[in-house]
Amino acid sequence: MENRFPDSQVLVLGGGAAGMAAALALARAGVPVVLAEKSGLLGGHGILYGCKAGAVCEKCGACAVDQARAKVLAEPGIRVLLSSRLSALSPGPGGFTALVEGPGGAPETLAVGAVVAATGFVPFDAAQKPLLGFGRVPGVVTGLDAERMIREKGGLARPDGSPAKQAAFIQCVGSRDPHIGNPWCSRVCCAYALRSARKARHRDPELAVTVFYMDIQNVGKDFPSFYRACRSDFRLVRNIPVDAAEGPDGRPVLAWTDPETGGRVREPFDLVVLSVGIAPNPDNPALSGVLGLPLDENGFLDPDRAAPGIFVAGTAAGPMGIAESMAMGTAAAARALEFLGARP
Repeated sequence: MENRFPDSQVLVLGGGAAGMAAALALARAGVPVVLAEKSGLLGGHGILYGCKAGAVCEKCGACAVDQARAKVLAEPGIRVLLSSRLSALSPGPGGFTALVEGPGGAPETLAVGAVVAATGFVPFDAAQKPLLGFGRVPGVVTGLDAERMIREKGGLARPDGSPAKQAAFIQCVGSRDPHIGNPWCSRVCCAYALRSARKARHRDPELAVTVFYMDIQNVGKDFPSFYRACRSDFRLVRNIPVDAAEGPDGRPVLAWTDPETGGRVREPFDLVVLSVGIAPNPDNPALSGVLGLPLDENGFLDPDRAAPGIFVAGTAAGPMGIAESMAMGTAAAARALEFLGARP
């Protein structure tokens, strides 16, 4: 496509779902894109997720990330820089002068008309909730571990590799928790836990699943039927366990208060999955300084206070799922195009 902005290119920071969506939208509009990703792999966290489809598509978004990655790599208007990050940004002719450091350590100077920050998030560190047993009790894993397990082994497994027949999912680990400074809802945990559990049970109908939760968040327009299926397939307990310990047989034992009787319950499981939430990227404070972009009260980049020519997309701005991240990336690209077109 003809470049409508021949003297401009846009720097996209982050090669996850939002960054790839922004880069594709810009390139398709005829704007050259430099896509800088700090890791050695394009796709962000989403590229590590497995398809949740069982009998039907669960609309988890994993396929969309795979497809976007293939399109970015095939798009001649996008130059991908892996193991690279922005180290300096200053006003320059027609926009900004950016200093990008690559794997060899030699910085590259780029003249760019706009910057899209789509630098993503980090999963909450489950070790910060020591009573739940991660790293201490065998058989306690994170949701990302469960994703990998289902993708690589075909289902949920005990530490010895045998199939798990009783699995517990604990929601809101690192989310909605003011005691650790994370008061926000991560918005994705319910969806990925329930979809993972349904995928695992589709693979092994004998798997018994218990989900401990505060509230079940809406996972899309098909939520009512999805939720009815979950209530039919799983045991849902509206309480969060207070403790995990290793039982006599080596299995994790969870302790919680029965919401109906008020009595204390202790129950063993083959596997306990902690649905860890979305936490701000630890690079955000440094990036905030480079971009001159304030952080919000939770440590995410604040898109409403970005300077002209700088745009924020995806989970860099706060918790959201893959589809919303990609939509925000496309919207950021549209605003960048508007900004480039409005320049004198």
